[in-house]
Amino acid sequence: MNETEWLTCPDPARLLAARWDLGEFASERKLRLFGVACIRSMWDRMRSAQMNDSSEQLATCQTAIEICQRLSDAAVGQRELAVAREHVHTTLHCFPDDSQPAHAVLAVRLALDTCSVGRIAREAARAAGDGPYWAESVAMEQVRQAALFRDVFGNPFDPPNIDRTNSGATDIVTLAQCAYARWRELPDGHLDLAPAFSLADALQDSGWCEYDSNVVRHLRSPGPHVPGCWVIDLLLDME
Repeated sequence: MNETEWLTCPDPARLLAARWDLGEFASERKLRLFGVACIRSMWDRMRSAQMNDSSEQLATCQTAIEICQRLSDAAVGQRELAVAREHVHTTLHCFPDDSQPAHAVLAVRLALDTCSVGRIAREAARAAGDGPYWAESVAMEQVRQAALFRDVFGNPFDPPNIDRTNSGATDIVTLAQCAYARWRELPDGHLDLAPAFSLADALQDSGWCEYDSNVVRHLRSPGPHVPGCWVIDLLLDME
């Protein structure tokens, strides 16, 4: 895979395989955050399509999704995790095997069990499929997932260039920490763009980055941006 293919690839599974082929291995934390991003990408849209009794049952899985994300920072106790797993397992049996809710809840269960991120993304994409255009809906969701993958893992063909010898390190790290904390609090897990723009300005003003660097361009882009964003992780030295 070359850079053009990387930037346009609509399949997150191919992107993950390409990273491995390039020797770019991913931490469990990054993989988990990508899996959670895939679940959150489809969750609200899928729930809104379930205008029946299942919507209440699905609402109870929201806490489990938040636990999946907190697992990335090891901020979940074993008891809390066990309860969430049991609850999601019970909820899974409330739906027909190949239904939208079943695929969605299965994705959550897999994320709680630290299963293959490829399976999590696949089940999340299937949960987005609907009606006679099921295949098209799934393909569109995979395109969204590929964009999320690039936000989390960056571009291996264009490594970041940051000059940390200049001033402003404390302010930049503080801004990055605030952005990371804020993103985790948002219901859909996506970025409030204001902290990203402020961070881009600070990086440029401090001399850490040129105005056209891939770091600044990414922060000023419309996204998607989610917890695990490669720029924020880079600034916070998080893997």
